[in-house]
Amino acid sequence: MDHFTTEYMAFSCKNNGLLCEFILKPYTENTINSRLHYHFHSTYEIHIPISGELKILVEDENITIKPGSVCILPPNSVHYVFDDQSIKRISFRFALQNIDETDHDIKNLFLNAFLPMNKVTVIHDCQIYDKYIRHAYENYLLGRPDFMISQLLFLALYELAVEIKPMKSMHYTTGLEHSNILVAEKIEVFLNSHYNKEICLGDLAKSLNLSERQTQRLIKSLFGMSFSLLLNKRRLASAKLLIKTSNYSLKEIADISGFHDQSYFYRRFTSAVGITPGNYRNEMLKSMNRETEHIQKENFQELSEP
Repeated sequence: MDHFTTEYMAFSCKNNGLLCEFILKPYTENTINSRLHYHFHSTYEIHIPISGELKILVEDENITIKPGSVCILPPNSVHYVFDDQSIKRISFRFALQNIDETDHDIKNLFLNAFLPMNKVTVIHDCQIYDKYIRHAYENYLLGRPDFMISQLLFLALYELAVEIKPMKSMHYTTGLEHSNILVAEKIEVFLNSHYNKEICLGDLAKSLNLSERQTQRLIKSLFGMSFSLLLNKRRLASAKLLIKTSNYSLKEIADISGFHDQSYFYRRFTSAVGITPGNYRNEMLKSMNRETEHIQKENFQELSEP
């Protein structure tokens, strides 16, 4: 097992021609270890509320999940997790890779369930926490062998894959390179720490002890885009959150998010979102007003009932 930090435990296992890599995060309670910003990962991420209602903002969709449910975010889903003192949750991330050309039922189940996933999936009445995840975390704390922990996580994924019930079989080619979940984590941490500064590919390459060419290839294989597009995506994620949740001017938001040229910010935002930052703010305000009116109407109806 490789440790990235004390906050992340990394495991991997091979099963029926499939390589599964995991990053298991410790329990998050009372906002401890919470990411206080919009972010995304190159991997799948699973959130499991243990107590309290967990709210996640994915792009512009608000999702609420309760204990007994599981939320699966596909790779590169820009999201924000709301934590407060009433919430206890655990989450883990995983990556899958087809490592041989053999045909296995379990491998096909996994690949057909997860790889086509392009939107958030919520599974209700799911018991993977009590059956597998809790025991995996306890085994880690007790210093049990890595294979015991990775197999528990694998079984949790197997149960989720069965629940997803893919509609049709698809063929996936063999991966040529190790997906390297820990390197992806290092890239994400670097971007989350420096996205609002003047940075370039060379800065990231230096932090990874790689050449710029190696780093660019690595980013392309992990995230499916170039360094510049990845950096802009991270900056736009910050800008969208600030537009929704703050009273900063659009000029201030551009600067805070790392776009020090306002006209460039407007062009990038409009190209990615489809509307200008100003129109996006107006749409968000209208949406919040409609939601507030709906809640007030429901509360009034409840008070009016005998």
